[in-house]
Amino acid sequence: MLYLALFLLQVNWLIAQNQAKIDSLKALLNTHVADTQKVNIYNKLAGLYQRSDSAQVAYYTSLSIPLAKKLHFTQGLSRAYYSLAWVTMVHGHYAAALDLFKQSLGFAQKIANKRGIADAYNGLGIVQMYHSDYTAALAYHKKSLNINIELDDLTGQSYSYNNIGMIYDSQGKYSLAFYYYQKSVAIKRGLGDIGGLAVGYNNIGNIYTADNNQRKALKYYKQSLKLFQKNNDKRVAYIYINLGDTYRKQGNFTKSLEYTRKALQYFQKQQNKAYEAEIHKAFGELYVTFNKNTLALEHLNKALTLSKAHQQSELLVAIYALLGKAYYQQKQYASTIDYLVKGVTLAKANSRWEYLKECALLLAKVYKAEGNYKKASEYQEIGLQATDSVMNTSVQIKLSDFEAFYEYEQEKDSLRLLQKQKQQEYAAHIAAQHANQQITYLGLGLVSILLLSVLFFYRQKQRNNQKLNKANSELHTVNTALLAAKDEVDGVNVTLQEMLETIEKQNDDILDSIVYAQRIQKAVLPLEKRIKEYLPESFVFFKPRDIVSGDFYWFEEVNNKQFIIMADCTGHGVPGAFMTMLGIQALNNIIIQNKIYAPEQILHTLNQTFHTLLNNKGSAMHDGMDVVVSVIDRQAKKMHCAGANSPLIVIQQGKAQEIKGGIHSINGYQRENALVKFIAHTFDISTPTTFYLYSDGFQDQFGGREGKKFMKKRFRELLGSIASQPMIKQRQILQTTLNDWMETEALDGMLPYEQVDDILVIGVRV
Repeated sequence: MLYLALFLLQVNWLIAQNQAKIDSLKALLNTHVADTQKVNIYNKLAGLYQRSDSAQVAYYTSLSIPLAKKLHFTQGLSRAYYSLAWVTMVHGHYAAALDLFKQSLGFAQKIANKRGIADAYNGLGIVQMYHSDYTAALAYHKKSLNINIELDDLTGQSYSYNNIGMIYDSQGKYSLAFYYYQKSVAIKRGLGDIGGLAVGYNNIGNIYTADNNQRKALKYYKQSLKLFQKNNDKRVAYIYINLGDTYRKQGNFTKSLEYTRKALQYFQKQQNKAYEAEIHKAFGELYVTFNKNTLALEHLNKALTLSKAHQQSELLVAIYALLGKAYYQQKQYASTIDYLVKGVTLAKANSRWEYLKECALLLAKVYKAEGNYKKASEYQEIGLQATDSVMNTSVQIKLSDFEAFYEYEQEKDSLRLLQKQKQQEYAAHIAAQHANQQITYLGLGLVSILLLSVLFFYRQKQRNNQKLNKANSELHTVNTALLAAKDEVDGVNVTLQEMLETIEKQNDDILDSIVYAQRIQKAVLPLEKRIKEYLPESFVFFKPRDIVSGDFYWFEEVNNKQFIIMADCTGHGVPGAFMTMLGIQALNNIIIQNKIYAPEQILHTLNQTFHTLLNNKGSAMHDGMDVVVSVIDRQAKKMHCAGANSPLIVIQQGKAQEIKGGIHSINGYQRENALVKFIAHTFDISTPTTFYLYSDGFQDQFGGREGKKFMKKRFRELLGSIASQPMIKQRQILQTTLNDWMETEALDGMLPYEQVDDILVIGVRV
């Protein structure tokens, strides 16, 4: 996914937008202007060329800097070094850019120029982000943000929020990134900044892509596309890349190919060889995904040549991994090993742990197939170490922090409401004061007229003066009280602001914990590609409603039997996450350690385990789960299954049969000493058999014109209609059907429907 490129690449269309300003400033230089004004004009011209023509920036700063030094014009020096630093950074000379931004900052600090200080901090933050020094980058961007808030500069604030989001995005802290992207987008929307809003929507789309929520990613990419097209903005080409990749992940080959071709046509027209390499890599990934390896190798070799020419080391890692995968699918193991070894070496050098894991584990598989067990073991160990680096298992997670995050949001809203009420009360006091002052002035005017008219009524005049003095005294008393009230309100506002700042500081840590907890939950779930090693004709359609899920699945191959289990825990999100961790650990103990293989015995032992773990005897606590267990015994050509309040659908010879689970859930409510029995079912799988395990999330999802649930009957008819399709196609149909159901415009015009529960569907054909 692309996000930095949207800010930093040269875009010639900016020249046309700024040409009128450029012509005006150049004309002004031909008139008689003071030297300090010349410096300002040179700097403004450099700023206008900043993102479009680096040669012009270099030219005008070369005129500005010597003249500013001669005049001791510090502000002019600060601005010139800033423009020069920016183009230096764009061209990838980060060490030089860092030095220039620091010089710009030093000059700005010397004269306490807050605008210049904020801009320099922003530039330093971006450079440090390219250096992957995220701690320093974050510190600089937050300093820039604080100054922009102090200056009430909304544009500056929106860019600071976006840049902070990009840092968290780069670190994989997607919840934090999403939080700051949303703050940036909200400001840009209010400012009517179409280009900035398009960039923000693209970056939010990247977050949903990282979270594997392709439906919402497409929604935001399409919004970004529409705005870029409306603005005739050629950065639209980068959105084509993201759309193509998202459709690839959805399994939509046609759409992915369409948008990737659009991107390639644009970059070929612009003769942008660096990004042409990115597009060829995207084509290669697309063709590898759909097993079109001849085409994949053609594009990947083009990408390899271009990326080597432009020294794109991080892109090279991805290309080596894809080349290895393409040759592996063609069973050309010599070429597979050659490229994967290069991928491992480069991934280590660049700390690209995901690619290191992918290349090393595939190498282990290749060496194992060739009988070289020593090499296989060596690369298996490298892959496992890379997996540890990805997971960052050294970080301790407190799952209780999940709830604190939601409490934080509620508390923050309450504090803001209280602050708003106090501000309204203060505004009412001020309004009353103004009203009293107006009445007093009116009274003074009337008294003056009266005095002029009836001077001879001296005695009456004295009385009026006495009344006036009394009124002034009362007014003074009221004003004093209002000032005291104002001080009190100001004190309350300061206290509230301090509380809000404290809570917002805590928010980063809380969201951090949620992100890591999500990673841990994903790590304990079996990899879908591992399931496919033993069950190649299978799919897992898994869509958590929240950051973490209350649905989970478990897979293991033991004694030539494949165990695949689906569970739907009480609740979703945070409560469900606790239950999934307990459930996965319990199943590991029951099946792997205690060697209990019969489905009904697995459920029975699981039920007893939860009664013990949750200590719910005699209490009202019955949190548990609905579970279905299936065991495939290929040698005996049998499939055994049992359910705890969860069904299974089996399709043989075109006929679908529902196997209802027992009436009891795991750890569900039951009378004391009641007998809980789980019934096993056995199927002959000597004939082709397709079966499905699923939670109730899909069938309970609201959508359609009338906003109703999808319902059990419609869901089972859907499964029956797609059972003969290839498994990858079945998963795609489920995704498309769910998207269409949730995005159908309702009769009341509401669109779209939000996901109401975790969704899990597992399909297996044996």
